[in-house]
Amino acid sequence: MNHLLQNIIIDGPDDTYLRANIEIKEGYIAKIETSKIDIGEVDRSSFYVTCGFVNSHLHPNQLLDRRKLDQLQIVELLSTMHTKQKKTDKERYHQAMLVLIDALKSGATSMYAIASNPIPVIQAFRDLGLTGAITCVFNDVWEGEGNAPTQADIEDLETTFSKLYDHNTNDVKIHIGTASILTASNDLLVRFNNIAQQYNTRVNLHISEGKESVETCIKTRGMSPVRLLSKLGVLNEKWNLIHTTTVDNEEVKIIANFWCIDYPLSR
Repeated sequence: MNHLLQNIIIDGPDDTYLRANIEIKEGYIAKIETSKIDIGEVDRSSFYVTCGFVNSHLHPNQLLDRRKLDQLQIVELLSTMHTKQKKTDKERYHQAMLVLIDALKSGATSMYAIASNPIPVIQAFRDLGLTGAITCVFNDVWEGEGNAPTQADIEDLETTFSKLYDHNTNDVKIHIGTASILTASNDLLVRFNNIAQQYNTRVNLHISEGKESVETCIKTRGMSPVRLLSKLGVLNEKWNLIHTTTVDNEEVKIIANFWCIDYPLSR
Protein backbone atom coordinates (compact mmCIF):
# COMPACT_ATOMS: atom_id res chain seq x y z
CA MET A 1 0.00 0.00 0.00
CA ASN A 2 1.37 3.42 -0.97
CA HIS A 3 0.83 6.73 0.80
CA LEU A 4 1.78 10.35 0.19
CA LEU A 5 1.99 12.62 3.23
CA GLN A 6 1.83 16.20 1.98
CA ASN A 7 2.71 19.54 3.56
CA ILE A 8 4.26 18.07 6.71
CA ILE A 9 6.17 20.64 8.80
CA ILE A 10 9.53 19.28 10.01
CA ASP A 11 12.60 20.75 11.69
CA GLY A 12 15.32 22.02 9.39
CA PRO A 13 18.92 23.09 9.97
CA ASP A 14 19.84 26.15 12.07
CA ASP A 15 16.46 26.52 13.80
CA THR A 16 14.54 26.66 10.52
CA TYR A 17 11.49 24.75 9.35
CA LEU A 18 10.88 22.74 6.20
CA ARG A 19 7.69 21.78 4.39
CA ALA A 20 7.95 18.13 3.36
CA ASN A 21 6.12 15.69 1.11
CA ILE A 22 6.86 12.12 2.19
CA GLU A 23 6.19 9.22 -0.16
CA ILE A 24 5.74 5.77 1.40
CA LYS A 25 5.80 2.61 -0.70
CA GLU A 26 5.14 -0.86 0.67
CA GLY A 27 5.70 0.32 4.23
CA TYR A 28 9.02 2.09 3.53
CA ILE A 29 9.88 5.77 3.09
CA ALA A 30 10.71 5.96 -0.60
CA LYS A 31 11.16 9.69 -1.12
CA ILE A 32 11.20 12.96 0.81
CA GLU A 33 10.87 16.31 -0.95
CA THR A 34 11.47 19.43 1.14
CA SER A 35 11.24 23.18 0.65
CA LYS A 36 12.20 26.00 3.00
CA ILE A 37 9.47 28.05 4.63
CA ASP A 38 9.23 30.97 7.01
CA ILE A 39 7.34 29.94 10.12
CA GLY A 40 5.33 33.15 9.82
CA GLU A 41 4.04 32.00 6.43
CA VAL A 42 2.54 28.70 7.59
CA ASP A 43 -1.14 28.39 6.69
CA ARG A 44 -2.63 27.44 10.03
CA SER A 45 -6.02 26.64 8.54
CA SER A 46 -4.90 23.05 7.88
CA PHE A 47 -3.71 22.43 11.45
CA TYR A 48 -5.60 20.65 14.22
CA VAL A 49 -5.60 21.29 17.96
CA THR A 50 -4.73 18.01 19.70
CA CYS A 51 -4.91 16.87 23.31
CA GLY A 52 -1.12 16.82 23.69
CA PHE A 53 1.80 14.46 23.29
CA VAL A 54 2.10 10.77 24.14
CA ASN A 55 5.13 9.46 26.04
CA SER A 56 5.07 5.93 24.68
CA HIS A 57 7.62 4.36 27.00
CA LEU A 58 8.12 5.05 30.72
CA HIS A 59 9.54 2.99 33.59
CA PRO A 60 8.23 5.00 36.58
CA ASN A 61 9.84 2.69 39.16
CA GLN A 62 13.24 2.51 37.45
CA LEU A 63 14.19 5.86 35.94
CA LEU A 64 15.57 7.41 39.12
CA ASP A 65 17.44 4.20 39.96
CA ARG A 66 18.98 4.19 36.50
CA ARG A 67 20.18 7.77 36.87
CA LYS A 68 22.16 6.68 39.94
CA LEU A 69 23.73 3.85 37.95
CA ASP A 70 24.37 5.61 34.65
CA GLN A 71 28.08 4.84 34.70
CA LEU A 72 27.40 1.10 34.41
CA GLN A 73 27.02 -0.94 31.24
CA ILE A 74 23.45 -2.13 30.54
CA VAL A 75 23.90 -5.74 31.78
CA GLU A 76 25.59 -4.63 35.02
CA LEU A 77 23.09 -1.80 35.45
CA LEU A 78 20.05 -4.07 35.23
CA SER A 79 21.73 -6.76 37.35
CA THR A 80 22.49 -4.22 40.09
CA MET A 81 19.03 -2.69 39.93
CA HIS A 82 17.35 -6.09 40.20
CA THR A 83 19.21 -6.98 43.41
CA LYS A 84 20.14 -3.77 45.26
CA GLN A 85 17.45 -1.21 44.44
CA LYS A 86 14.75 -2.59 46.72
CA LYS A 87 11.78 -0.33 47.48
CA THR A 88 8.54 -0.34 49.43
CA ASP A 89 5.25 0.36 47.66
CA LYS A 90 5.22 3.82 49.26
CA GLU A 91 8.65 4.54 47.79
CA ARG A 92 7.49 3.22 44.41
CA TYR A 93 4.49 5.53 44.55
CA HIS A 94 6.55 8.64 45.29
CA GLN A 95 9.11 7.69 42.66
CA ALA A 96 6.34 7.20 40.10
CA MET A 97 4.88 10.61 41.00
CA LEU A 98 8.23 12.32 40.40
CA VAL A 99 8.79 10.58 37.06
CA LEU A 100 5.25 11.23 35.82
CA ILE A 101 5.32 14.89 36.87
CA ASP A 102 8.63 15.29 35.03
CA ALA A 103 7.00 13.79 31.92
CA LEU A 104 4.11 16.25 32.27
CA LYS A 105 6.56 19.14 32.51
CA SER A 106 8.13 17.91 29.26
CA GLY A 107 4.80 18.31 27.47
CA ALA A 108 3.37 14.78 27.56
CA THR A 109 -0.29 14.49 28.49
CA SER A 110 -0.69 10.75 27.98
CA MET A 111 1.73 8.15 29.38
CA TYR A 112 2.56 4.56 28.53
CA ALA A 113 4.09 3.00 31.66
CA ILE A 114 5.59 -0.39 32.47
CA ALA A 115 5.78 -1.80 36.01
CA SER A 116 6.40 -5.15 37.70
CA ASN A 117 4.68 -3.66 40.78
CA PRO A 118 1.85 -1.80 39.09
CA ILE A 119 -0.44 -0.82 41.99
CA PRO A 120 1.65 2.19 43.16
CA VAL A 121 1.93 3.36 39.54
CA ILE A 122 -1.83 2.98 39.01
CA GLN A 123 -2.41 5.11 42.13
CA ALA A 124 0.01 7.77 40.87
CA PHE A 125 -1.83 7.89 37.53
CA ARG A 126 -5.12 8.38 39.38
CA ASP A 127 -3.84 11.05 41.74
CA LEU A 128 -2.39 13.06 38.84
CA GLY A 129 -5.49 12.60 36.69
CA LEU A 130 -3.48 11.13 33.83
CA THR A 131 -4.63 9.24 30.77
CA GLY A 132 -2.66 6.38 29.26
CA ALA A 133 -1.86 2.74 29.88
CA ILE A 134 0.06 0.66 32.41
CA THR A 135 1.61 -2.69 31.55
CA CYS A 136 1.58 -5.22 34.39
CA VAL A 137 4.81 -7.21 34.01
CA PHE A 138 5.12 -10.96 34.64
CA ASN A 139 8.38 -12.91 34.18
CA ASP A 140 8.83 -16.67 34.56
CA VAL A 141 12.33 -17.33 33.15
CA TRP A 142 15.66 -15.54 32.74
CA GLU A 143 17.91 -16.29 29.79
CA GLY A 144 20.10 -13.21 29.94
CA GLU A 145 23.24 -12.36 31.90
CA GLY A 146 23.53 -11.10 35.47
CA ASN A 147 20.87 -11.30 38.17
CA ALA A 148 17.36 -12.19 37.14
CA PRO A 149 14.55 -9.61 37.23
CA THR A 150 11.61 -10.27 39.52
CA GLN A 151 10.06 -13.67 38.85
CA ALA A 152 6.31 -14.04 39.27
CA ASP A 153 4.20 -16.98 40.32
CA ILE A 154 2.26 -17.55 37.12
CA GLU A 155 0.21 -20.50 38.31
CA ASP A 156 -2.62 -18.08 39.04
CA LEU A 157 -1.71 -15.61 36.31
CA GLU A 158 -5.26 -15.18 35.07
CA THR A 159 -6.61 -14.57 38.59
CA THR A 160 -3.83 -12.11 39.43
CA PHE A 161 -4.31 -10.14 36.22
CA SER A 162 -8.08 -10.14 36.68
CA LYS A 163 -7.64 -8.27 39.98
CA LEU A 164 -5.30 -5.77 38.34
CA TYR A 165 -7.70 -5.34 35.43
CA ASP A 166 -10.34 -4.18 37.92
CA HIS A 167 -8.43 -0.88 37.80
CA ASN A 168 -9.02 -0.53 34.04
CA THR A 169 -10.93 2.66 33.16
CA ASN A 170 -11.62 4.78 30.11
CA ASP A 171 -8.68 6.99 31.10
CA VAL A 172 -6.16 4.39 32.27
CA LYS A 173 -5.94 1.09 30.41
CA ILE A 174 -4.43 -1.98 32.06
CA HIS A 175 -2.22 -4.12 29.82
CA ILE A 176 -0.16 -7.26 30.39
CA GLY A 177 3.39 -8.09 29.38
CA THR A 178 6.92 -9.10 30.30
CA ALA A 179 10.29 -7.41 30.62
CA SER A 180 11.64 -8.96 27.42
CA ILE A 181 11.58 -12.03 25.22
CA LEU A 182 14.29 -13.42 27.54
CA THR A 183 12.04 -13.28 30.62
CA ALA A 184 9.00 -15.15 29.31
CA SER A 185 8.75 -18.80 28.35
CA ASN A 186 6.92 -19.80 25.19
CA ASP A 187 4.04 -21.02 27.35
CA LEU A 188 3.78 -17.65 29.08
CA LEU A 189 3.80 -15.78 25.74
CA VAL A 190 0.86 -17.91 24.57
CA ARG A 191 -0.99 -17.27 27.83
CA PHE A 192 -0.43 -13.53 27.42
CA ASN A 193 -2.09 -13.72 24.03
CA ASN A 194 -5.07 -15.64 25.42
CA ILE A 195 -5.51 -13.08 28.19
CA ALA A 196 -5.27 -10.18 25.73
CA GLN A 197 -8.04 -11.72 23.67
CA GLN A 198 -10.19 -12.45 26.73
CA TYR A 199 -9.91 -8.96 28.21
CA ASN A 200 -9.57 -7.05 24.93
CA THR A 201 -6.29 -5.58 26.13
CA ARG A 202 -2.70 -5.49 24.84
CA VAL A 203 0.55 -7.36 25.36
CA ASN A 204 3.78 -5.35 25.70
CA LEU A 205 7.38 -6.51 25.77
CA HIS A 206 10.88 -5.31 24.97
CA ILE A 207 12.08 -7.23 21.94
CA SER A 208 15.11 -7.38 19.61
CA GLU A 209 16.79 -4.71 21.73
CA GLY A 210 20.30 -5.03 20.37
CA LYS A 211 22.37 -7.74 18.75
CA GLU A 212 23.17 -9.51 22.02
CA SER A 213 19.54 -10.10 22.99
CA VAL A 214 18.70 -11.40 19.52
CA GLU A 215 21.66 -13.79 19.54
CA THR A 216 20.67 -15.05 23.00
CA CYS A 217 17.14 -15.75 21.80
CA ILE A 218 18.46 -17.65 18.77
CA LYS A 219 20.72 -19.70 21.08
CA THR A 220 18.01 -20.54 23.63
CA ARG A 221 14.87 -20.69 21.45
CA GLY A 222 16.31 -21.58 18.04
CA MET A 223 15.20 -18.41 16.23
CA SER A 224 15.04 -14.64 16.47
CA PRO A 225 12.42 -13.00 18.75
CA VAL A 226 10.10 -11.78 15.98
CA ARG A 227 10.19 -15.14 14.22
CA LEU A 228 9.49 -16.87 17.54
CA LEU A 229 6.33 -14.84 18.14
CA SER A 230 5.25 -15.48 14.57
CA LYS A 231 5.80 -19.23 14.94
CA LEU A 232 3.88 -19.31 18.21
CA GLY A 233 0.96 -17.75 16.33
CA VAL A 234 0.57 -14.93 18.85
CA LEU A 235 1.75 -11.96 16.81
CA ASN A 236 -1.34 -9.89 16.10
CA GLU A 237 -2.77 -6.39 16.50
CA LYS A 238 -2.89 -6.75 20.29
CA TRP A 239 0.90 -6.94 20.62
CA ASN A 240 3.10 -3.88 21.13
CA LEU A 241 6.75 -4.63 20.33
CA ILE A 242 9.02 -2.16 22.11
CA HIS A 243 12.39 -1.08 20.67
CA THR A 244 12.83 -3.68 17.85
CA THR A 245 16.14 -2.05 16.99
CA THR A 246 17.74 -5.24 15.61
CA VAL A 247 15.55 -6.84 12.94
CA ASP A 248 16.14 -7.91 9.35
CA ASN A 249 14.00 -7.11 6.31
CA GLU A 250 11.93 -10.27 6.61
CA GLU A 251 11.10 -9.43 10.22
CA VAL A 252 10.16 -5.86 9.25
CA LYS A 253 7.61 -7.29 6.83
CA ILE A 254 6.24 -9.57 9.57
CA ILE A 255 5.92 -6.69 12.01
CA ALA A 256 4.37 -4.38 9.39
CA ASN A 257 1.22 -6.51 9.40
CA PHE A 258 0.54 -5.80 13.06
CA TRP A 259 0.34 -3.00 15.62
CA CYS A 260 3.76 -2.14 16.99
CA ILE A 261 5.27 0.49 19.25
CA ASP A 262 8.69 0.76 17.69
CA TYR A 263 10.55 2.93 20.20
CA PRO A 264 13.79 2.90 18.17
CA LEU A 265 16.11 3.89 21.01
CA SER A 266 17.94 1.72 23.50
CA ARG A 267 20.44 2.50 26.19
